[in-house]
Amino acid sequence: RLVHGDVKPLNILFDGSGAPYLADFDVLGPIATNAKQGEVRAASLPLGTPDYLAPECFESRLKTPRSDQYALAVTVYESIAGRKPFESLLAADLARAHGVMVPDSLSSVRPSVPEALAAAVNRGLAKDPALRYETCVVFAHAVLASLQQPTFSETLRLACPRCCRLLSVDPESS
Repeated sequence: RLVHGDVKPLNILFDGSGAPYLADFDVLGPIATNAKQGEVRAASLPLGTPDYLAPECFESRLKTPRSDQYALAVTVYESIAGRKPFESLLAADLARAHGVMVPDSLSSVRPSVPEALAAAVNRGLAKDPALRYETCVVFAHAVLASLQQPTFSETLRLACPRCCRLLSVDPESS
């Protein structure tokens, strides 16, 4: 398994048909891998963008695929809410926020968001990696499935944090 270590909007690229691709694997360079446990440990400071780092990356500098899932959940949250779950100019404040604070629920920030979508993102943002989804793929399926629920009647507009383009998800076309 591969741990990217810096999942964020800037590192998610789309091809002409809209298929996403993860880019910028530079963070993996100075990381030692323990293939037996599927973990990577940074040599000194946590590597990656603090706005998207999982709590365990700040605490022990340990990264796993579930750390990438947390960063992906932050990206999804930001795309839907129009803001990151935690914002600060100081990495120490972000470390504390990611470690102990609970972000506002997506359904409270955007009332049109289905509760199932808010729950999927909240699970991806769990402080304990063991409480997150098994893989990023399972997380992505939960997010997509929540968008297809019949209780979601409004068009959801998402602001892409990378290019600022407004994207729409229309439940009637799902």
